[in-house]
Amino acid sequence: MKSLKIKADVIHLNDWQTALVPKFIPKKSCLPTVLTVHNLAYQGEYDAKLARYAGLKKSELLYGSRFNCLAYGISNASAVTTVSPAYAKEMKTKKFGCGLEDFLKKRGQYFKGILNGLDYSLWNPQSDPAIAASYSASSPEGKDKCKKALQKEMDLPQTDAMLVSFVGRLAMQKGMDILVPALQKLISGKIQFVMLGTGDAYYHRVLTALAKRFPKNFALRLDFDNDLAHRIYAGSDLFLMPSQYEPCGLGQMIAFSYGAVPVVNKTGGLMDTVSEYSPVKKTGTGFLLRDYSASALEQALRKAMSIYAAPGSFRELSVRCMRQRFSWKRSALKYIRLYQKLISESVVAARRIQGEK
Repeated sequence: MKSLKIKADVIHLNDWQTALVPKFIPKKSCLPTVLTVHNLAYQGEYDAKLARYAGLKKSELLYGSRFNCLAYGISNASAVTTVSPAYAKEMKTKKFGCGLEDFLKKRGQYFKGILNGLDYSLWNPQSDPAIAASYSASSPEGKDKCKKALQKEMDLPQTDAMLVSFVGRLAMQKGMDILVPALQKLISGKIQFVMLGTGDAYYHRVLTALAKRFPKNFALRLDFDNDLAHRIYAGSDLFLMPSQYEPCGLGQMIAFSYGAVPVVNKTGGLMDTVSEYSPVKKTGTGFLLRDYSASALEQALRKAMSIYAAPGSFRELSVRCMRQRFSWKRSALKYIRLYQKLISESVVAARRIQGEK
């Protein structure tokens, strides 16, 4: 910071790669730090012999006989945040705590979840240059054109079948172990699936075989293509996120913006953003799995198919999704309040140190 001539009020750190920074801040400076954990599974854990290269003593390892960067940061940052309130609660449990749940519990009020936001300048069907037609909640007709264009691009029949999509990593953490069997059960019906992503070789093989067997119902692209992702969101009726765990998730927020109704597992940020649709009360914004299983995902998709069969109801749900907003402004204000609290406390601490001299 001296060489860069930066005078900081707060230093905001992200994940294990920066979690040792509190070690190198002089205590007399009282400079507060905030550590944001995006995924607790990635901890920067090494053999204890390497600790000396970071200037750490054995007593500071904090995690048994291993050198754990994230454990150190969680214990020594002025405050710790994560990317959604629900994930913050999950992180303090043995199931999701990845061995660090007790460290997080000790932080009390200095550990909290602040929901990520979405950049609507990048993900907006009214102004998206990558999609076939623009549309909005007040004028949603263009979404039908986007669906037909997507079906044509993906070599699917241009029918009124419900089009379900997945964009992401083809891995167990993203729910592939329940998505594949659910897809196999439903694929021969009046439904179409589009998947975009790369991941585990096993799922590449299984999904490729399925796409060859059902070319009129399933289109697969083993690739990362940002423009195609935009067109998939715009052309989809439903968007799948059956993740085993999801710290926040942006896919469901993007799906909302494009009127693709999310089908999600009840975990992490998905719980903070998606609520169960009730056709009777006309409330809710998506479909939640009753538990993490292929049968629960199949049941949620069948419920969605029954709603889709009533076009007026499904269009109303799609439009309600488009009206959801997860602005960074709201999240930024929460971070600012946290910064202000820590700065106030650091001023008090600095005065106390001055008084002791």
